Amino acid sequence: MTGAPVPTGADSVQQVELTHELKDGTVVELLETVELGKSIVKRGAEIKAGEVVLNAGTVINAAMMAVLAAFGYANVEVFRKPRAGILATGTELVSVTQTPGQDQIRDSNNYSVSAYAALAGATVERMPLTGDETSLLKSQIAAAAERCDVIVTSGGVSMGVYDVTKAALKELDAEIFFERVALRPGKPTVFARLPNGTLVFGLPGNPVSVAVTFNLFARTALLAMQGAADPTLKRETAALARSVKGTTDRDSYLPAQLTTNDDAELIAFPLKWGGSSDFVAFALTTALLVVPANVKSIEAGSLVTVLRLP
Repeated sequence: MTGAPVPTGADSVQQVELTHELKDGTVVELLETVELGKSIVKRGAEIKAGEVVLNAGTVINAAMMAVLAAFGYANVEVFRKPRAGILATGTELVSVTQTPGQDQIRDSNNYSVSAYAALAGATVERMPLTGDETSLLKSQIAAAAERCDVIVTSGGVSMGVYDVTKAALKELDAEIFFERVALRPGKPTVFARLPNGTLVFGLPGNPVSVAVTFNLFARTALLAMQGAADPTLKRETAALARSVKGTTDRDSYLPAQLTTNDDAELIAFPLKWGGSSDFVAFALTTALLVVPANVKSIEAGSLVTVLRLP
């Protein structure tokens, strides 16, 4: 070797692009000084003996698969994925492939809820659309309960003549834990358990309400069933980009986008949306901005709590 000096007493590696080959490969010239221990990773440098590699309750992602493989864990014990049946109700709904007639809309909830459930680790079964008949809904829920751990319905949970979800659950002798929540959007949300142990989440029909209530309630249950150490949405603090209004009797979970400023501070931008049916605006949402009940408004620049969506 010629050129720059080489340290002694320890191994070092020089990048090939910082060398020059001389004499038909028998001599290498180093173009820069080689630092002691350069480009050498010591054995076991990643973690100390006795430290925990992964804790129980951790969701295993692609990067963690590499850790398990590197430490020789060919098999690890995991929780079984819960089976989730997704069921949209309402005679006004038609298939996504159909052209809606008067007083009809295409079904969107089945697709969004199925996607959210899959992100929560569930094995998803998307069920046929169900009308507003108690007997039909009852039979659909009963059939799904034979193979599903969790059933998530959308629509039919308010106070109207055609809101039959609670009636169907009662006829199935379900234990209803709650049928309203102090939440905006998503007040008419139902949570029940069938006699065989299957959990039922009856979510509102409007698509934004469905997304909010699924991620607050059903997602939490699905992850808890898989032993997740923290099954709730990630809670963070952000500075509010513009003022927002709350309501007197309910906590508000408003659609927002998260970004960071030049100082790496988290900023929450509330989205302009037209209410719980505005699924187009909600498609841009990355987090839910929390406005506690009885807070009339929060001014721009204030620190707020946000829940990051999956």
